[in-house]
Amino acid sequence: MCEVRTEINYYHTSKCLACGHQDRVNYPSKEEYQEVTVCPKCNGAFVDVWKLEKYKQHINQHKECEHKYQLMDSKTTQIQADNRQVSIHIFGSFYCEKCLDIQFRGKIEEGE
Repeated sequence: MCEVRTEINYYHTSKCLACGHQDRVNYPSKEEYQEVTVCPKCNGAFVDVWKLEKYKQHINQHKECEHKYQLMDSKTTQIQADNRQVSIHIFGSFYCEKCLDIQFRGKIEEGE
């Protein structure tokens, strides 16, 4: 009769962050899995490629917002005059359409 093997081999591919070495890492059980180990070539960080790509994807999705502000409420105008110099201060609350960052901003225009 045939013998049935029930042994399961676990493995993943790891890549070194220091030297770029890439290799298959075998381990006997799920419990012994390690996301980061030591590179056999240079002793650098040997990282699971799947986890590394998920991390890169997360970073790319959450990179800094290129703000696109819209006026949130009505603006306030303040005018000051000293001798023949006139200053106009314009204030308003703005929000970013992409990340919902809220800012209170002011702008000064000067003239004679």
